[in-house]
Amino acid sequence: MAVLIHTVERDFLFRTAIEERVPVACEIGGGKWYIRILRADENRMTFLHSIPARLLKVGTEHDFRFVVLSQTVAFRAMIIEAKDSTLVAEVREDVIKNLSRKFVRRAPPVDLAVSFSFKGERYALDFPVADSYESIEDPGESSDFDPSDVRALVQEFDARASPICSDRRITLFKDRKPSGLDELLVAETGRAYYNPTVLTGLPSTDPYPERRILVHSDFVEHGMSHGLELAFAEEEVVRFERSKRSEGILSELMAPIRFHEYVIGIVHIANSKSGLPPFDLGVLGTFTEFARVFAWSLKINGYFRNAPKRTDDYVAEIIDVSAGGLMFTLLDPELSKALNEGSEISVALSTPRRTVNAIASIRRRYRDGRVTYFAAGFLGMAPEDFRFLFEYLYGRGFTDADVMSVEGLKA
Repeated sequence: MAVLIHTVERDFLFRTAIEERVPVACEIGGGKWYIRILRADENRMTFLHSIPARLLKVGTEHDFRFVVLSQTVAFRAMIIEAKDSTLVAEVREDVIKNLSRKFVRRAPPVDLAVSFSFKGERYALDFPVADSYESIEDPGESSDFDPSDVRALVQEFDARASPICSDRRITLFKDRKPSGLDELLVAETGRAYYNPTVLTGLPSTDPYPERRILVHSDFVEHGMSHGLELAFAEEEVVRFERSKRSEGILSELMAPIRFHEYVIGIVHIANSKSGLPPFDLGVLGTFTEFARVFAWSLKINGYFRNAPKRTDDYVAEIIDVSAGGLMFTLLDPELSKALNEGSEISVALSTPRRTVNAIASIRRRYRDGRVTYFAAGFLGMAPEDFRFLFEYLYGRGFTDADVMSVEGLKA
């Protein structure tokens, strides 16, 4: 049931969201974007964003929502100021919490045992861990690159890169760790550092809705996460941009080589020669694809053959459970980074009478201090298993009146 938040609690939740850097979802321009709260002053809020400027129109109202301290907070606000990396909005309506759920959550019964398996292989590698997970799959015939021979693949990279750039290399973070602000951010985020025209500075927006490249606000946010105030973080970004120009770089791309939760290296091309065109989105797409195929090629050619693998099952603490899903925390910090919104896990819910197996999708994740919480919704469950789980959790049979609110049942 939705509940109106009073001023004191609202200020506390907003302050916590700022301190914990909680992502705020907003619906603008027909899509969903994730931004962060920088300041909250009474009914006026300042956000850090990477939304395309063409979508931000002063005077328009939009819906905002975030999850903090197990509370879903929602409000509607009007944009009153929009810049490349920040926007200011005025809350126009009441702020509410505890939006209605399809099924009531409850504390896990004492005789319920829950085990999880993360879909796919898991390795324990000595490489930088990004804040997202990327599955490694066979690129198939749709790719322009052949992963069967690593040496031939490197030669293909050289052939593709040499006509368009003055410097090119493939670097694996095995003999050395990431260095420089650009490499560090690529390794931390798993996104590409892409600057088609260094003379105009870092890109302010990402043309891809699923976030593929680093933008100006990512660099500002990095500085703020290391204790800098906004103004000083902006100055650090200016110094970084100036250093690139002083090096004579005109256009540059660092595409991450992703392997599950790891960034094992970068594909780097740069142009310092006048007369060559800047790297366009086609170049970004080509060498991002190369990095993906290169990771697959390393795998199938035995690069990770002797790497230790993690166990399939992992330990979690169940916070609450419902017929539609569950909330939990993980004791494995690296796996916490690997699970993101949209990740799928296999769940086994064991009771004294029956074990229910299901596939669940991570719907939300958020941090409270050092603990990461995950809310997962069941995607696939046999009807008879669902009815048993419903009765086990709520102490009553599943009725026809409940049918309209069921999700995740197999047809």
